[in-house]
Amino acid sequence: MDNFLKQVCLFSTIDRETEKKIQKEVVSILKSYCALKVCYENELEQKRAGVTLFPELLDTKQVNQMKFLQIERTLRNSLDKDEYSIIQMKYLNNKKLRDDYIYTNLLMTRDTFYRKKKSAFYLIAMSLGII
Repeated sequence: MDNFLKQVCLFSTIDRETEKKIQKEVVSILKSYCALKVCYENELEQKRAGVTLFPELLDTKQVNQMKFLQIERTLRNSLDKDEYSIIQMKYLNNKKLRDDYIYTNLLMTRDTFYRKKKSAFYLIAMSLGII
């Protein structure tokens, strides 16, 4: 069975309540990704300069780096161009964009937008081992 058919089978077996939980978890992960990315870049910059600018109150550096790298890999390798564009515009910037603005900007129909968005959530959740 090819990947598309596997996805269709998986999507059809998930009830609405579970779907909402998946979506909520993925949105939470995507929001934390932005902070993890900045943290990772700051750590690299400090390491290159040989300085530590801020105290580390909790020993989370290694876990945060791993989370960042795995989310980064997921976004880069699991999504098609349209799915990535939707996720990037909706969750990976500091602007709050409405869905209708995004699908108009991406020259998509409303139905295509929501199908791609739903697919992106499932692919992210699968790639990160949530489902």
